This record gives sequence, C-alpha cells and structure tokens, in this order.
Amino acid sequence: MAKLSDVKPLPLQTLLKNKRDPGAALAGVAVIIAQDVGTGAKVVVFGRELLEDIARTKVRHAVKVLIVEVNFESDDLERLNTLIDFVKGRLGSSAAG
Repeated sequence: MAKLSDVKPLPLQTLLKNKRDPGAALAGVAVIIAQDVGTGAKVVVFGRELLEDIARTKVRHAVKVLIVEVNFESDDLERLNTLIDFVKGRLGSSAAG
C-alpha cells in the first residue's frame, strides 16, 4: 500500500488546463488535499469524514488520494473548492470540514 508521501502533487494550473474536462482528475478520488507551494503545508479539502472514520476504526483501507499544489496566499483554494463542488456536488464542501 502506498504512503501519502508517495503521492506526487498535481499543480492546480495543470488541473485547470485540461480544457475538455478539468474535473476528470477529481472524479475518481476519495480524498483531495491542498498543498501550499510555498510552505508545503497540507489541508484536507475533500474526504475529511472518510479519513476520520478510518482513523477512528483503525481499519486499513485503500483510498485514492489526490494532492493539488496551490498557493495559499492567492485565490487558489477557492478555485479548487469551486471545481470540487462542481465535480463532486455540494456535499464536497461539507466533507471538507
């Protein structure tokens, strides 16, 4: 089973450049993490409840994770959340917690 540190971050700009379907990379993942390009700080923006359930039950699960590189000092997080809401539905914003 891969570790989170093995997941290669995808820059937000690369995600948004997919003119045909910018949300395609988001559709099949259960957890989306935003990582600041400047500091490396991470925040779960989708799938927090799933991660909390896994932590509480201590049962190992294979979970598809996407890390998106953003600039926390810009509107990148807002842009990413808008895309998540569009692809995953409004429940995505409540799962971000």
